[in-house]
Amino acid sequence: MRLHISLENGLIAELDRRAGPRGRSAFIARTVAQALEGERRWDEIKASLRSVENSGHEWDLNRRLTGAARRNEGLEAWRCHRHRSAAS
Repeated sequence: MRLHISLENGLIAELDRRAGPRGRSAFIARTVAQALEGERRWDEIKASLRSVENSGHEWDLNRRLTGAARRNEGLEAWRCHRHRSAAS
């Protein structure tokens, strides 16, 4: 299908440098297809926002346990440092 579009002269000059004057249509078709695919992807991302609950996931428990383990490691490091300092 044919389509008539208007572009600024500077944009046409850059298009010709990149695609050549005989490659305009193919370049424009590829570029429009890529842009539309990107738009479709963003539509899917936006549609999926808030589709997952904020809590009650397996990874929530893992994160809490990891945080607790980190705090315990810090406490153990402090105890070891305190014990070494007292022994000196």
